[in-house]
Amino acid sequence: MNLRAPCADEYSRRRGSSELTKRGGGLRIEAEPSRENAMAAHDMSASAEEIARLVEELEKAEAYEQRLRQFILDAKDELARGNTSVALSILNQALNYIDSAADVVTGTGTGSSP
Repeated sequence: MNLRAPCADEYSRRRGSSELTKRGGGLRIEAEPSRENAMAAHDMSASAEEIARLVEELEKAEAYEQRLRQFILDAKDELARGNTSVALSILNQALNYIDSAADVVTGTGTGSSP
């Protein structure tokens, strides 16, 4: 004996989803996001913010490294020309740059304390 009416629609719910889908048709009903979905969205947002922060920190570290390399190249060029006093001055500028720069690794403070 078939208790189902011949015109009754069949609906199914995908496992782990809050979507209700009509079989054989285009009807799709979406329920409010579950608590897990909301938490997952929050975690993804937090992850995106962390990635953006890490990218920014990496860019700053690369710029810092590039500036130090330029100091060294400039000092090397001056030494090759025989200008030792100018080379020492450039290296002194590099040391001042290192001391006055924010801590690139931890992102805290500026300069070093004696």
